[in-house]
Amino acid sequence: MDLLDVLERDTRLRRVSRRDGGEWAGPCPFCGGDDRFRVWPEAEPPRFWCRRCGRRGDAISYLREHDGLSYRDACAALGLDPDRPRAPSAGNAGGTGPHHRPTRTPLPFAFNVSGPNERWRAAAAAFCRQAEEALWSERGRAAREYLYGRGLRDLGMRVSLGLNLVAREEPAARWGLDDGAPVRLPAGIVIPCKVEYDIWRVIVRRFSGEPRYLTVRGSVSVPYGLNTLRAEQPAMLLESELDALLVAQEAREALSTLATGSTTGARSLYWQMALARATEVLVAFDSDEAGEAAARWWLEALPNARRWAPPLKDPGEMHRHGLSVADWVSLGLAAPMTV
Repeated sequence: MDLLDVLERDTRLRRVSRRDGGEWAGPCPFCGGDDRFRVWPEAEPPRFWCRRCGRRGDAISYLREHDGLSYRDACAALGLDPDRPRAPSAGNAGGTGPHHRPTRTPLPFAFNVSGPNERWRAAAAAFCRQAEEALWSERGRAAREYLYGRGLRDLGMRVSLGLNLVAREEPAARWGLDDGAPVRLPAGIVIPCKVEYDIWRVIVRRFSGEPRYLTVRGSVSVPYGLNTLRAEQPAMLLESELDALLVAQEAREALSTLATGSTTGARSLYWQMALARATEVLVAFDSDEAGEAAARWWLEALPNARRWAPPLKDPGEMHRHGLSVADWVSLGLAAPMTV
C-alpha cells in the first residue's frame, strides 16, 4: 500500500493542485475537519497534514496513530523493512513548513530498557506535533526569536522543538496512565527526547516560574540526544537540552551531543555503559558550583571522561557574548586525554 491507499480507506480525497507532484484534499480522518486535510503522495517523502488539528506524518505514522499499530506492524502492513533507514524530506530542509522528518538513527548497542507504553507515546507524539506547528505559526514568533537569541537556527529548531501556547491538563487515560491524576502540559518550549522514532520523554522549558524545566508525567528518564550517540565518535555531555542543540548545530556531527537535563540526571548504570562506548566523553556541565560537582561524579563514573568546562557559564552564555561555540568544541576535541 502507498499513502493514498492507506488514507482512502478512511476518507475521501480529491486532487486539488500540482504542488509537490500533486496535492490532494478531503475531510480529516482524525478530527473530521472538512477540506482541511492535505496529502502529497508523490512528494519525497510522501506526507499528509491537517490544517485544523495539526496531525501530520507519513503512512507509517498514520497507521501508528490512527490504527494503533506498532512501528513494526505498520511497516509490515505497508510491505516495508522496519530496519531500513527512512529518508528525510530534502525539499523542506531549509523551509518553514511542518513536514521535515529526521532519518532513523539506530543505536550502537543492544537496547533493552523499557520505554513508555504505546498510548503514552501516541499522546506525546500528538502533543509534540501540535507544539511544532504552533512554534512555526505567527503566534510562535516571540518563541522563535527567543531561540534565535540562544544561537539556534531554523533547521535544528524544526527537527527538535515545539511550543505549547497555553498550559492545560489532559486526562491520564489519554496518556496511558491509570492513576487518574491529570497530565499537566505547561506553556513553554516543548523538547521531545526520542529513542529512535519514539518519544520517551517530553520536557517543557517554561518562560516564567520555577522550576524552569518540567518533565511531562509518565516520561522515562533518558538522556536528550541519545540518538546521536555513536560508538566510534567522541561525545559531549551537557546539562541543558537547548545547549546540547546549540553544540550539535555548531559541531556539525564531529561528536555526539547529549544532555542530562539536570546536574543529577541520567546517572543510571545503563546510560553510563552507553556513554562508555564513546571514544571519549567531554563533560561540559555549567561552570558553576553545581556543574563542577556533577562533572566530578561523571569523571569518576566514566574511564573515558574528561572535564571540558565552558569559558563562561554555559554554551548559550558563550553565544550571547560572541564567543565561538564551534571553536570551543574543536579545542576540546584536540586537547589530549590526561591520565
